[in-house]
Amino acid sequence: MSPSNGPSPILLLLPSLVRAGAETQAISLANGLARQGFAVHLATFGENLDQLEEIDRTQVVFHRLQRRGRFGWSLVWELVRLMRTHRFAVIHCTLQISLFYASLARWLSPLRGRPELVVALHTTQNLSAREERFDRWLYRPLIARCARVVFVCRAQATHWIERFPELAPRAAVVYNGVDAERFAPAPAHEAAARALRATLGIEEDAPVLICVARLRREKGHLLLLRALAEQPHRGLHLVLAGDGEMREQIEAQRRSLALSRWVHLLGDVQDTRPLYALADASVLASTSVETFSMAMLESLAMGTPMIATRMGGMGEAIEADRTGWLVPPGDVPALSEALGALAADRPKAARLGATGRDRVCESFTVQAMIRDTAALIEQVAPTTAPAR
Repeated sequence: MSPSNGPSPILLLLPSLVRAGAETQAISLANGLARQGFAVHLATFGENLDQLEEIDRTQVVFHRLQRRGRFGWSLVWELVRLMRTHRFAVIHCTLQISLFYASLARWLSPLRGRPELVVALHTTQNLSAREERFDRWLYRPLIARCARVVFVCRAQATHWIERFPELAPRAAVVYNGVDAERFAPAPAHEAAARALRATLGIEEDAPVLICVARLRREKGHLLLLRALAEQPHRGLHLVLAGDGEMREQIEAQRRSLALSRWVHLLGDVQDTRPLYALADASVLASTSVETFSMAMLESLAMGTPMIATRMGGMGEAIEADRTGWLVPPGDVPALSEALGALAADRPKAARLGATGRDRVCESFTVQAMIRDTAALIEQVAPTTAPAR
């Protein structure tokens, strides 16, 4: 149980510790809230523990839960036991599946002392009809009963509220945040970028574009290669960081478009900062799903402007001719034109990158995300507030 003279504990519940945007944000929140004096627990129920070392376990209590069987009743009862033992004032759920299990456990707990539920949604457009049915018929009533529904950008909030108007009174926007000190231009990153340029055989004065994204169809890599092939003068190199089910198709299209000299596939990259230091700009050619990309924030924080499709909240950080270029989704000629503009005016790209870093430092830092989440949690349950 929590000490009677300290703040009431809170639990951050997330499906796994996979290296992805929602999970990275949840871990940053747990660490940051604990350092501000909140009594923080973090629990996960998936097999993937890739980011376990990122949790500050000197201040955050970590619980690895088990979901056995098709439905996962064992997980529900583990959550019930955690609630009874620690008497959480708030459970902050990352993604809908976490809310599903937290809601069941809360329903099975004694009425007195049930925690308030907060859900952070990181999705906008569903990829399948099945996902849409789950949102509409299973998750919708659970989300509507939460004390707060957190969206990571304004465009996402608008999309969800248009679908489910009853969420409006509970809605709050807390932007994803990036560690602007970690993702900052530095001599070490520049040195690593020069070494990478030499390793890849990229000419010293050649313009470079990077794409940091999983190799999945909705990320638009095939469209990006077609746009690159339409450039009238070869010389622009494209470096792809990430892996996934589309790799063979991307490699085949690279060969068929005679781009093997200009397109470099690196696979998964743990530290992307040298890539941003190498690049004149980064690109996301996504055709669906993007909400408020962490790759976008990391790129801008590093002073690297971005070419992106106009989707989700991308336009809330990428401003045309100020921090990058925005093009319509699936528009290969427009994407090719943006690539050409980058290659033709690299000094302008550098100026846009500097403005992009200023924009991130003003509005999209991890510190701002922690501050806004702390205020939201204190509104929901004042007993969680640490002594100031």
